[in-house]
Amino acid sequence: MLVQGGRITEVGPSLAMPAGGAEIVLSGTTLLPGLIEGHSHLLLHPYNETS
Repeated sequence: MLVQGGRITEVGPSLAMPAGGAEIVLSGTTLLPGLIEGHSHLLLHPYNETS
């Protein structure tokens, strides 16, 4: 995946590394750009459930 200016510009297995680019190796992981984890029930309870 090639990111330029904070946006994904290209995706594919044979992208060329641009001059000055940085490679981030994510072996054994899954990349889901734009996915927001929406199942944490953030702020669902107005109290601390651990106390």
